[in-house]
Amino acid sequence: MSKSFVSLSKMTFINWIACFVFFFFSSMTIGQPLGSDFEIGGDIFSDFSDDLDEKQIAEDERFYRYGRFFSVAFGFAMTSFTGNRGLLYKNDFPSFVFALTFFMSMQHAIGLGLDYSQHHFAIDSPVYNFNPNPPGLAKVSIIKPFLSYRYYWDTSNMPTALTFANPYVTGRVEFWRLTNTFEEIPGRPSYAASGIATSLGLGLEFPIKYKESYLNLQFLYHLHQLSDKHSTAFAPIKGSNVGYQNLSGDALSGSVSYVFSW
Repeated sequence: MSKSFVSLSKMTFINWIACFVFFFFSSMTIGQPLGSDFEIGGDIFSDFSDDLDEKQIAEDERFYRYGRFFSVAFGFAMTSFTGNRGLLYKNDFPSFVFALTFFMSMQHAIGLGLDYSQHHFAIDSPVYNFNPNPPGLAKVSIIKPFLSYRYYWDTSNMPTALTFANPYVTGRVEFWRLTNTFEEIPGRPSYAASGIATSLGLGLEFPIKYKESYLNLQFLYHLHQLSDKHSTAFAPIKGSNVGYQNLSGDALSGSVSYVFSW
């Protein structure tokens, strides 16, 4: 059998297979008009796009009908510390919080605000930077402007109590400015420390008058990098056990605010 005959046989077999496939699929489409999606200029993703558009329209309508656009909050807060700073500082009440929140949807919101807290401490023995005269009583004030983000949980399928409470998770980026003023040392200048902090927490908003006023409860854990975090200013001197090797420690805060919404 010649090579040309074998090649011809192979080509004939392939042609038969190709013809069979062509006529099989042609018979399935004969008499069936092509959908508009397959016409010139058609969009094969139109059904998918329609679903997305309808869902977005429904969400927008829900937001404009039931949602809030922005709110203003005034309240009281308490900030406490962990670590050595927590051992040194005593917390003074009240502290204050002010916040503006802008709602982008039913679940997402961004905000700007300002926290202010007050503390004090007293050291009656000489320490590293105060020798031989101890620092005595000192007042501490901390101001914290912040930028926040909130995510409100979708409570539509949750128990009524959770739906009523409007729970959310929040994160903030903060700038801390701390000032120490020494009350018992005449002429001793106050000193300041500053740093960036981040915080994560949870919040609840209970409606007083729907869409107009709320009571907000919020709890945060703050990770800060104050410039005096590793300071040895209050470290014990030789032969003394009074003092703190550094001012390490993070912060916790809670606040209660009255919220006006529009």
